[in-house]
Formats: sequence, C-alpha cells, structure tokens
Amino acid sequence: MIRIDNNTQLTTGAMWAGAVGRIVTAVGNTPPISLNNKVASDINLIGYTIQLAATAVLVDTEEVLSLNKVGNIIQSGGLSAEVAGYVLPFSDPNAQQTIFNIGNEGQALGTGLSFVYSLNSNPTVVNLYNSFGALLQTIGINMLVIAGYLPSTSSLRQQLNSIGSWIQAIGAIIQAIAQTISESDLSKFQTV
Repeated sequence: MIRIDNNTQLTTGAMWAGAVGRIVTAVGNTPPISLNNKVASDINLIGYTIQLAATAVLVDTEEVLSLNKVGNIIQSGGLSAEVAGYVLPFSDPNAQQTIFNIGNEGQALGTGLSFVYSLNSNPTVVNLYNSFGALLQTIGINMLVIAGYLPSTSSLRQQLNSIGSWIQAIGAIIQAIAQTISESDLSKFQTV
C-alpha cells in the first residue's frame, strides 16, 4: 500500500481548489454573466471564497517562512478583502470598489512575490511550469487592478476584468498541474 504525506495531499488539493476558485471567478467576470450584477456578484463571491480557503491551506502547509509563504499570506489578505467587498453592506458603491481595489492589489503583490520565489527554484520542467503559471497569475491579477481604476461603465474595464480573470485562471491551472507532477514523484511515497 502507498501512503502519501498529508502536506502533499493538502498542497496538491489546495492548488486544484484554488484553480477551481479562479475559474469560477473568471466565469463571473465573463459577459454576458458579468452584465447581470447580482448573478456575477454571487458567482464571484463563491469563487473568491474558494480561493481564500485554498490559499489559507497553502499558507498552513508551508512550514518554513519563505517569499512564497509571505506571498500567500498577503494574497489571503487580498482575497479576504474581496470576500468582504461582497458580503458587507455598502451604501456607497465607491467604498465597495475601494475594498475590491485593495483586495486586487493585495493579490497582485502576493502573486508577484510567489513568482519571484519561483524564479529561484532549480531549473526543472516542473519548476518552469510553476514559474510560468505564477507569471500568468501575476499578469492576470494586475489587469484586474488596472480595471478597478477605470470608470464602472467602461467597456475596457469589463474586457480587462474578463481577460485578466481568465489569464489568472489559466496560470492557476498550470501551477496545479506542476504541483501534481511534482508530487507524483514516487520517491515521495512510502510503502506501508
């Protein structure tokens, strides 16, 4: 019987859960869904909540303080702001948008730190996938940061939100694949 280290299972599962959360959010930011504010808000809340839970698990599974762990901690803060923006009652839409902007900026900083961390990894195919996925996520979330400062009626804002969300989702999928490949290394399994 083969036994897998619990952190291995948690990390791989969290990477895939985060990718699913990013896909859900991308769907919520894609026209025509994004044109219905209530439906888009509900879908995005679900997506950001999944991402937050997954990122929190990643923080917990990293035992050593590293640039990646700090990036995930900051990203968790950004995702928390996103969730707060959907669940807290706002009478002023500008205040809500400010919370969303803070959340996106936190995610951008966190993914940027994780990308820099990935560049210091040994040059392997798996690490290349991981770095490329982190780069895509950083590009995607920064597109959302830019969109957040455009007028809410701007078609460019909607395009940046949609495209940036999908770029971020693709990056998360690539990183989840890299994690799955990395953790399928048989030397990390123990026979029981």
